[in-house]
Amino acid sequence: MITKKQKKLWLAALRSGKYEQGFGDFRDDDLYSHNAYCALGLLQRVCKKGDNYFPQSWENIREFTTIVTMNDDEHKSFKQIADWVEKNVKAK
Repeated sequence: MITKKQKKLWLAALRSGKYEQGFGDFRDDDLYSHNAYCALGLLQRVCKKGDNYFPQSWENIREFTTIVTMNDDEHKSFKQIADWVEKNVKAK
């Protein structure tokens, strides 16, 4: 479970318009993508936890897989994902 502070930072980043959205990788920093992030990669960035950080309680549960599906398969915007996260992801 993420903290309330992490959730607030993540929602702000998702809604900021400052980050390019990427698909299929947490972070894509090749020549053409200009450091694109998927929604979960952006969580890693704002939490400054490194490439392998995810709350343990997210392993194989609905929130994690739903966010991956929204970002990578459905190509929902960061704003749409933020709205879903705000309503559905609990923080401590």
